[in-house]
Amino acid sequence: TQEWTVRNELLFAPGELVDPVKFADTEKNIWERGTFKDLKILLEPVGESGDTINVQVIVQERFSWSISTSAQYNKAVVGVEFCNVAGMPQSLEQKMAFNYRKDNPYTVYGGYEYDNIRHSHIDVMAEYQYENLSKGADVALIRNFFSSTCRWAGYVQGGLYRDLGSLPNPYAAAIPTNIYYNWQDIWLATSMPFDEGLTGKNSALRWVVAGRLYRYQYLQRPYKISEDGSQIFLNHSYILGSVGLATWDYYVAQDVFSLHKSEYFSKGFNASLIFGLDNDEEYGQRFYSGVRLNCGNYFHGFGYLNSRISYGGFSGQSGYNQLLLKISQRIFSETVQLGPKMRMRQIVSASVNYGFRRPDDKLIAMNNYNGVRALYVNNIRGNRTYVLNFENDFYANFKVLGFSSALFAFADLALTQQKSYRGGQFDQAVGLGIRLRNLSLGIGYFEVSFVYYPHLDIPGFKPYTVTGTTDLTRGINPDNLFVAGGLSPDN
Repeated sequence: TQEWTVRNELLFAPGELVDPVKFADTEKNIWERGTFKDLKILLEPVGESGDTINVQVIVQERFSWSISTSAQYNKAVVGVEFCNVAGMPQSLEQKMAFNYRKDNPYTVYGGYEYDNIRHSHIDVMAEYQYENLSKGADVALIRNFFSSTCRWAGYVQGGLYRDLGSLPNPYAAAIPTNIYYNWQDIWLATSMPFDEGLTGKNSALRWVVAGRLYRYQYLQRPYKISEDGSQIFLNHSYILGSVGLATWDYYVAQDVFSLHKSEYFSKGFNASLIFGLDNDEEYGQRFYSGVRLNCGNYFHGFGYLNSRISYGGFSGQSGYNQLLLKISQRIFSETVQLGPKMRMRQIVSASVNYGFRRPDDKLIAMNNYNGVRALYVNNIRGNRTYVLNFENDFYANFKVLGFSSALFAFADLALTQQKSYRGGQFDQAVGLGIRLRNLSLGIGYFEVSFVYYPHLDIPGFKPYTVTGTTDLTRGINPDNLFVAGGLSPDN
């Protein structure tokens, strides 16, 4: 790594007063670049007076390449990623997927990213995809909130694609479509300190005002909605604004969802009001309004607790409809020592998605992203979902052939209902898995899991699956106005 690459990430400069928050934010930013195996920031007093310090930033290099290999429900992927290319903050990724389909046997995709252009904290990235059924590319300029003193953040993203076929579900035959579409997404946010008289001089609470414009447009399509309703090609756009409170504070932990890597979880209270216009080609222009509240806290001797609640809906000529109330609770405990070679922790989440006055094509899907893991179909839908996930993780305090590892067992329970308070479809998943890390072999993260579904009734879907991935697919992501995802309609 070239020295200026690390200096670009420093939020402090010679001659400044020491600000612990700037040092913490610097460490967080360097970790989240994913370039180094370890890092330390050391403060060394100079002279007898003790009013001056030297700062030493030490980074431990890792191999600049990493393996990207996985076996998923619909494909096997092999690839390689090169980060820190030429010692500079840039990365290059190339993958090839072997799909379990005769009509779409392979996918080639990759991307390039350059971080923190000229100390501006602006990143540029581009990705492409090429396969029988889909061809296209995305580009983006992104500036995230990188410190408590950062006043603005935003991004500009867009993509252009050509799809020759559509898949109603992963097991169905491809339906010829020949569609041509593009999308654009623009987000801009500004942060201002909260009144010190109300929160104290060192408060991490900020006012945030944000706006977002999203547009998804078809340039060519055979129809808007197919006769059987399985294929939908509708233009959609929205412009939203928001004002709220966000807390720039976080809890740092290791060995939660990753291995031997600092992970950051938001702390404190966050609230936002969201409002704006949503333009759906099927339902026309509607006014969206919603509110989001969430709070994250660490309790010594217990662990981390993240609580979220949101409520929103659309108002138009037919009144206030497509309403959604979401409540979720995520918890991970502190680790408990099980002898000299093993530690254990629990990860528990519970959530409720409660819909009102929702049309049939806007029902809530219960799947991997909203209930039972490794279930990547939308067959199970309803107005309400109730989900409970429990996971027990066992972390080894030793390495085998250079591999750090964690074993885990899990159980997922989900109830999906239509409009009745009684009955509904009850689904379960139980399984075992292992997570691995070996930076000497270029493996930053690799997870393999076996999942069994008792009584699952989906045509063509087996009652079990084995998946492997190099991506962190589960976690507790921030949900406030410091990130663009905090400004979108819950639909």
